Amino acid sequence: MIFIAVTGQQHIEKQLNMSLSHLGMEYVDLYIYHMWDYQTPIYDILDGLTRMVKAGKVRHIGIANCYAWQLAKANALAEQEGFEKFIAVQNHYNLLFREEEREMAALCDEDKISMTPYSALASGRLSRNLDTTTKRSQEDSYAKLKYDGMAESDRQIILRVIELAKKHNVSMTEIALSWLLTKVTSPVTGATKLEHVEDLAKAVDFHLSQEEAQYLEELYIPHPLVGVMAQNTRSAKKESQVWMKNAPTPS
Repeated sequence: MIFIAVTGQQHIEKQLNMSLSHLGMEYVDLYIYHMWDYQTPIYDILDGLTRMVKAGKVRHIGIANCYAWQLAKANALAEQEGFEKFIAVQNHYNLLFREEEREMAALCDEDKISMTPYSALASGRLSRNLDTTTKRSQEDSYAKLKYDGMAESDRQIILRVIELAKKHNVSMTEIALSWLLTKVTSPVTGATKLEHVEDLAKAVDFHLSQEEAQYLEELYIPHPLVGVMAQNTRSAKKESQVWMKNAPTPS
């Protein structure tokens, strides 16, 4: 029996080549490493990503689902070794989950790192009435994991989003994203209908007053970590984690 060891650098190149093939592109502007990898030395990860930048397949690199100390550690090593630094971070952040404000936001502001959070609308919870259900809200196990069993304070925040949307005669999406756009560089949002895209575009031009922003914020209470950040630990097996079950593998 022959075993072939694949290094972190080789794994990054294989995954990137697969993505470029699927996209029909020669390079990507921003390549985001999906989460902090406890099984691979950060040196190997940064070396592999830097090689892809030098090869012209990637212009900039980012990372998702990591703690502020991990991002700071990685970029300190990158500066020491002459590797590319992470210029963007993509974590879980919205009106209902603001734990990024503890340390990550301050780090990003200090080091000019872009925040491009996912779940900007809390998997639709911030874009529809409390009693409205969708196919995704009923079937998306990851969304249910993050938001089922919301605290009463979360429900009250949603009610305030509804209140301000009615006051300004705009969508809830515009209210929730307008708030988030004052905190981050570019939130990641999904859209399945034309009206969703239109609401996303309108949010860029809609602005809340400082008093309205504070009105949305004041009910927030600390939340425990959920989803990727909670499940990705040093001892966790990636294949058992919800976001890895349908991950593609190179042919």
